[in-house]
Amino acid sequence: MTAIVTRFYAAAAAGDGQTGCALTYSLYVEEIPELYGTASGPPGLRGKTCAEVLTKLFKQTPKQLSEEYASLKVLAVRVHELRALVVLDFKKVGEREILVHREHHAWKVYGLLDTKLG
Repeated sequence: MTAIVTRFYAAAAAGDGQTGCALTYSLYVEEIPELYGTASGPPGLRGKTCAEVLTKLFKQTPKQLSEEYASLKVLAVRVHELRALVVLDFKKVGEREILVHREHHAWKVYGLLDTKLG
């Protein structure tokens, strides 16, 4: 799980939405354009595909994502069946969490980015 989260953040820091989507849980990949890419979603994220939406998201804060990625440390992983919570630490923002989901014998990210711990 550390590897998948690290690869996801490397893609985010590079502004690479296509790789970000490849590392994301497939059911969520389908939902991303529906939730964020339509007229009801945030104007800056509109797009027809997961890759379009994630690329726009990643490019909105490239410096922040690059700095966060450089200081990323996985502190803990809490697994429950096919889901897990990965606890992250970033120097500037502190502890955060991101969900991952098991799919076809591989772990995939299940969220746009991390959220506050708790």
